[in-house]
Amino acid sequence: MLRGCLLALLLYAALAVGYYFWLDTVFERPGSIYGALALGLVVFLCLGALTNARQAFNDWSLLSGSERGDAPRDGKLCAVAGKIYPVSQPLIAPFSGLECILCEYDLSRHRRRVNSSSEDNTGSDFAGFLMVPSVVRGKHAEVRILGFPIIEGFSDAACTSYAAARRAIDYLTMHEFESRTGVKMVTVLGVFEDVWSDDDGMVEKNIRLGTVSLPDLFPPELEAAIDRQIALEATQAANPQPAGLSEDECLERMKELDSEEDDEIEDDEDDEDFPDEDGEDDYEDDFGGGSGPGIPRMTEKRVEIGSDVCAIGIYNEMRRGLLPAARGRQPNRLFRGSADKMVKVFRGKVYSHLVGGLVFLALAHLATLGVMQVFLHSDATARDRARAAFEAVDKRDLARLAGLARRGMDLDIRNDQGHTLLMEAKEPAVAAWLIARGVDVNADDENGETALMLAARDGRSEIVKQLIAAKAELNRRSTSYQRTALMDADSRHHSEVAALLRAAGAEDDVITAANGEPLSSDGGEPLAVVKEYLAAVHARDPATLSRIYITGKNIDFYDTDWGLWHSCRPVEIAEWTGFFRGDDATIKVSGVTGGGYTAKWNYQLRRMDGQWRITREEDDL
Repeated sequence: MLRGCLLALLLYAALAVGYYFWLDTVFERPGSIYGALALGLVVFLCLGALTNARQAFNDWSLLSGSERGDAPRDGKLCAVAGKIYPVSQPLIAPFSGLECILCEYDLSRHRRRVNSSSEDNTGSDFAGFLMVPSVVRGKHAEVRILGFPIIEGFSDAACTSYAAARRAIDYLTMHEFESRTGVKMVTVLGVFEDVWSDDDGMVEKNIRLGTVSLPDLFPPELEAAIDRQIALEATQAANPQPAGLSEDECLERMKELDSEEDDEIEDDEDDEDFPDEDGEDDYEDDFGGGSGPGIPRMTEKRVEIGSDVCAIGIYNEMRRGLLPAARGRQPNRLFRGSADKMVKVFRGKVYSHLVGGLVFLALAHLATLGVMQVFLHSDATARDRARAAFEAVDKRDLARLAGLARRGMDLDIRNDQGHTLLMEAKEPAVAAWLIARGVDVNADDENGETALMLAARDGRSEIVKQLIAAKAELNRRSTSYQRTALMDADSRHHSEVAALLRAAGAEDDVITAANGEPLSSDGGEPLAVVKEYLAAVHARDPATLSRIYITGKNIDFYDTDWGLWHSCRPVEIAEWTGFFRGDDATIKVSGVTGGGYTAKWNYQLRRMDGQWRITREEDDL
């Protein structure tokens, strides 16, 4: 039995662990842990129901075969149904005094106090397992029960009479009890193993589970009260009520007769209570017609002589009986009922356990899948996971990111600005982790900017290297500024990043003598556009600036600080140099600014739809 309990615990643990790994792919801890424990328990119970269905089917088959006349086989499970009888002398139950074959008894401090409906239940204090050699006489065979069986279908009978209390006192006085005080579960299971393993058919196992003694259960005043009640009942039985007298008159006459023999009984009948040993509560002298409110709780589970039973166990041909339990072998089982009744019972158990186990097993998994899908596709889950993911990127928490990815989160999610996790990555290790898991390196935000552009603008050379290796588009232009990553690196003077991009083959919009041709001596249309642009700046003409400058959606010349722009840009171009290549041109100009000092500015131009327009400008520091 102990081994069976350990195996059951191991099975439940294995189920819980398995479901934890499944649920943890969706739910956060500790939710996944609690869910695994609950689902593991449900599945464990369902498997138990299926196991019970299998057991019931085997029992049904064994009993059906026995009723057909199949002879028991040595060393095999067998079933026999019939009436049970003792081989020799019957067993006398310790409390009720009734003859029986087998008895399980229990005695505990379970009292009802005077003038109170409450009960104190402190658990079992004394228990026992009693059995005499017995035989089940079936239709085709007689089989002895050689070991104490597990009994099913026999109910506990409460023993509340005064005579039962007297017999309990005598039994506890005359028998020795094996002390199991402070017993633990393992020890209790060991007791049961000992009970079941007695192999001669004679069992007497008396155990003490509590710390109380006989005087604690039956104090002297309670024992005296019990004896007085028994004596009174004996007197009543010896002096039946005469004809024509009422019950009250009869009782009065019996008291008069009894007072001559024992004055103490007559005096005590006028008292309401007997003080207990603590002096706090009283036992009731008038026991209410035998209900025994002050008597400890006493129960017996008995197998009566001649009862219809069905016994199942391992058959031993030499001893013509069912062997007791042993290591690796289940104990005998004894069911109450005739063969026809038990066939119906076993058949009903097969159907109920099988259907119930399968239905609940299916429902448990369908419900779990449903909850998982609802959780995964809920807006709240998406928001929570997105927030957690961007926080993890910001805090460089790769473990947190890994947990979110394992739970099915899309690593290409975006925040309110339309940025992906890769765009927000500031740490090379985080970027490398995301790239290794296949995120879209060319995804763009609401401004058309990619992770490469943002990394180049911030001068994050290591991340730029990773993106170049991941085949990010080098010449992609943003929709808001029409700039490439190389343009951003140049405009922010990140020379290392610019060199990496150029070495990787990024298209360079800065045209020099090395990669382009000089403009005509008058600068042609590109220089004319630059002059028009500077003139519009000093004239504070936003309309002209918007026409000749590729502004993108984030530049509004109507909100320009004209005084600042006038003070730092040349009013007249004193010197210039320029080169072009195809539809791109670079012009460097210098001259006196509106602030009265000489400044140099670089302008990048592109020909679009046949017209040259400025794509960017920057001061030449």
